[in-house]
Amino acid sequence: MTSSSKTSHDAPSAIKLETNDNSKQLLLQQKAPDPYTGDLCFRIDVASATVQASGPFQISPAGLSAFQDAWHANKKAELLDVNGDGRILLETIDQLGHFKVTVQVGGPWADQAQLSFDTDQTAVIPFIDAVRSAVNRRGRGKALGKVGRGGTE
Repeated sequence: MTSSSKTSHDAPSAIKLETNDNSKQLLLQQKAPDPYTGDLCFRIDVASATVQASGPFQISPAGLSAFQDAWHANKKAELLDVNGDGRILLETIDQLGHFKVTVQVGGPWADQAQLSFDTDQTAVIPFIDAVRSAVNRRGRGKALGKVGRGGTE
């Protein structure tokens, strides 16, 4: 279940990916864009039943485009923080629409945490669309199409 808050153009929004188990979730809380690059900046929070981690996460429009291209090509994609402070990896588990989500928070020069959990396409596809929408709301980079079940719409 994924939700993206619908707010005004300048207000921060949250993008959430979660499984049916409420203890396992990923939240990107949007902050002001980087004033020098225009990249989107987030606070990333990831949790499982016993572990929680949070930290900064910055996404460039080019990185998001590469993420979506990889997703369309093979249903496996990695979204990298431009500063090396984390990553979000989505991988297909089977042909039934199940996915593994792996999130790393923290870079090589800081404390790190890595969590993984399983979910399905009902959470992954809206999550990808919500991240794309956050970029489009800021007017950064080229407009990216909705993911949809069969590819970009």
